[in-house]
Amino acid sequence: MSISTAAMTAVCLGTTTYAWFSQNRNVWVEETDLYVNSYDGLLISLDGQTFSQDISTDALKQYITGANTVEEAKDAYSKISLIGTTMKQNDATKEVTRDADYSIMFGHDVINHIDNKYTNTVKLFNQVTDELVAYLIVETDNDEIISFKAFDKEDTELDVDDSNKDIGEYIITNGSNPVVTIENFTVNSYVRENLKARVLAAETFNYILTYSDSGYYHSLSDSVANNNYLKFDLTFRIVSDNNSGGSHEDYELKFTDETFIKSEELAKAVLVNTLTSNGIVYNAQDEIEFDVANAMRVAVDSKDGLKIFEVTNEKDLGSVALEDSTSQEYDKNANAMYTYYNSIHPNYPFEKAASNGDRFKTEKKFEDVSLGKFEYSEVDGKYNDLKTTIYIWLEGWDADYFLGASVNSRKLSIKLDFKYKDED
Repeated sequence: MSISTAAMTAVCLGTTTYAWFSQNRNVWVEETDLYVNSYDGLLISLDGQTFSQDISTDALKQYITGANTVEEAKDAYSKISLIGTTMKQNDATKEVTRDADYSIMFGHDVINHIDNKYTNTVKLFNQVTDELVAYLIVETDNDEIISFKAFDKEDTELDVDDSNKDIGEYIITNGSNPVVTIENFTVNSYVRENLKARVLAAETFNYILTYSDSGYYHSLSDSVANNNYLKFDLTFRIVSDNNSGGSHEDYELKFTDETFIKSEELAKAVLVNTLTSNGIVYNAQDEIEFDVANAMRVAVDSKDGLKIFEVTNEKDLGSVALEDSTSQEYDKNANAMYTYYNSIHPNYPFEKAASNGDRFKTEKKFEDVSLGKFEYSEVDGKYNDLKTTIYIWLEGWDADYFLGASVNSRKLSIKLDFKYKDED
C-alpha cells in the first residue's frame, strides 16, 4: 500500500538535554509502501483483528489519524506536519524511555531566547578599498532598538544623532566630521536585510551584520505520535504452514532485500561555516553533496526486542555525535552536526554531545535481521501472531538531517517489505 505525500517540517531537534533550532526546513515523505509476501498465507493487519494480504492507503490514513471517515482521514493526513525528533532515554541505564502502554517515548527540545534580547554588530567597509570605516553595536529587545552606538576602527566611540530614529535614520559623526548616515535601519527577529549605509555624499558601503544573544535556554517537549513522528502497529499471521509432511518449523519474520529508504535525489548545500565529517574538513563556501535519507530511521518494536534501521552510504555525513566517543563515525569533534552547529552558533554552542544509548545501535541491512519468530503450538493448533510497532522519524542528532533539511524540500521514499521464511 502507498501513503500519499506527507509534509515533514523541521522545527527543532535534540536529545533529552540539548537541541538546536532550525527555520524553514522541509523534508517530504513522498511515498511509504508496506508489503507482505503473499505466498504461503502470510497476512497483515493494522488492528490485530482484520487480516488481509494488503491494506488500503485509506485504511492506513484512518489508522494514523484516528478519523471516522475516509474523507476526514485524507484531510487530517494532508495536514500532518512532522518535526525532527529523537528517542528519549534513561541517562543511567542508557535504555529507551517508555510510557504507560510501553510505547517508545520521543522528545524534541526547543531553544528559547531569554527576553528576546540581542546584541547586533554591524561592520561597515568601504566598497572600493574594503577598509573598515566604522562599526555599530546595537542592542535590541523584542525587536526594539534600546541602544545604538558607533565606533571607528580604533575602537573610539563616535557621535550618533538618533533624532530621526523613528524612521530608521542614524547620523554618525566624528566631532564635526561626517562619517556615515544609516537609513532604514530596522530590526525584525532574525531578518536584518533592510539596512543601507551611505556617506552623506552618497558613497555606498559594504556591511557585515552579526548578532549574539543574551542567553538561551532549552525546554524539552514530548513529541506526539503521528504529529511529530509516524507510528503504527502491524500484526502478522500465518494461515498455512506449507508443509504436507505435518512438521511445523519455526519461521522468522524478516525484511526482504527489497526494503529501502531513499532520496529522490541527492541534496546539495553551500556551507556558511566549516564542518568536519569522517575526518574530512570542509570550508565555508564549499558545496557538498549528500543523501538526506541517511537521516531517516525505522524502528520495529516487539516482544523480541527493539530493532532500529538506517541506511548509510558514501554520502553519509555522520549518524550521530556521541559524547566520549573516539571512533571516526561518532566522535563529536569529527561529526558534521556537532562541528557545523558550533561554528554557526559560537555564542551558544553545544556543551556535550548525545549520550550513547540503545537508540543509536542501528542495523544497516534490513534483510539480515529477524523481527520475531513464528512458533507452532500443538495445543492451539496454529502459529502465534507477531505484533510489531513501527516508528519512522528523522534522527535529530544526524548530520544529514541538520544539513539536508536546510534545502527547501527533499523527497524521501520508504518501502518496507516483509517475509517470514527464506526464499531458498
